[in-house]
Amino acid sequence: MEMAEAIKQALLQADPDDVSVWNTDGQVKLEYVQSFVGSAGRVTRADVDSVAPGFTRAAAKAYRDSRTVEAQERREQRQRASTPPAEEPVKEPVLEDTHIAIRRYLDHQKERSGQRQAMLDTLRKAGVDFDLLVEMVAERVGK
Repeated sequence: MEMAEAIKQALLQADPDDVSVWNTDGQVKLEYVQSFVGSAGRVTRADVDSVAPGFTRAAAKAYRDSRTVEAQERREQRQRASTPPAEEPVKEPVLEDTHIAIRRYLDHQKERSGQRQAMLDTLRKAGVDFDLLVEMVAERVGK
């Protein structure tokens, strides 16, 4: 591994909470970086600054925090994508409610027209049971 790449890896892995990695000025310790570079050469401050100008402990913390937020956002996004939206339950019409509503409507119409008894008589003579008719209409409307 070349020196610049080794320095980059060292900086990416530098834990901002580990005091052994940082000097009192907030800069990464050269000894820490050297452990990544190994025999590729002796690391200087200029080498570190050329790979990551302005890299400090605060920058490492900000980078780690941004990665944590990004990771959390990705997890939430994956969870939203895998969770189907809640569906509103379909309210099926209740046959009894439909039956009652139809009966009320028909009763109101018959009474209003003044022909209720005449209609019932006509239906009876024809062999039609009014209650059965209402149930049949309610069943049809309910489907």
